[in-house]
Amino acid sequence: MKSLKFLTVAFAVTLGACSATSYQMQTQDEGYAEQEIRPNVWRVMFFGNKYTSVETVQTYWLYRCAELTSQQGFDGFEILSGVTLTQQQEAAEPVHLAAAHSHTTYVPIYVPGGAGGAASSPQIVAEIRLIKAPIMVAPGKTYRAAELQAQLEPNVKGAKCTKGNVCPYKHFYMLSPTLPPTG
Repeated sequence: MKSLKFLTVAFAVTLGACSATSYQMQTQDEGYAEQEIRPNVWRVMFFGNKYTSVETVQTYWLYRCAELTSQQGFDGFEILSGVTLTQQQEAAEPVHLAAAHSHTTYVPIYVPGGAGGAASSPQIVAEIRLIKAPIMVAPGKTYRAAELQAQLEPNVKGAKCTKGNVCPYKHFYMLSPTLPPTG
């Protein structure tokens, strides 16, 4: 009977070891970490394991940047490093958002490439500058922390897909604002 309990626990641990890194403070070589390198400039890192998708690492890294920004009493952040953000796929036509931007049309932008790190263990290590309002949003570069955190929270804290990765979703934070249509 003891050996059956041991095998059950060992099997559960093995199954847990075959899943993506969750949103967590860094333990071993997985999770997020940050370091203030000068006033208002932070190096933010997220390390995934070999089961973690690039999309998951990017989502968790951006979420941590937004969370850290708010915790430090700032309104937004600017990505200083040359990190390349990606989205699942390019939309064929403009997207009209009714919520906070009722008179703005957004045109999707697509940035090819990975989030950095080896293919078997994706990671993002990049520096951000914390900034106060007013903030001119520039997708892939500058974000309002509260808005970004609200957009990403369902993906970070919600249901997960394959091996515990975030489910594919529309990356609204990668949309570039344009002038409202005339007429």
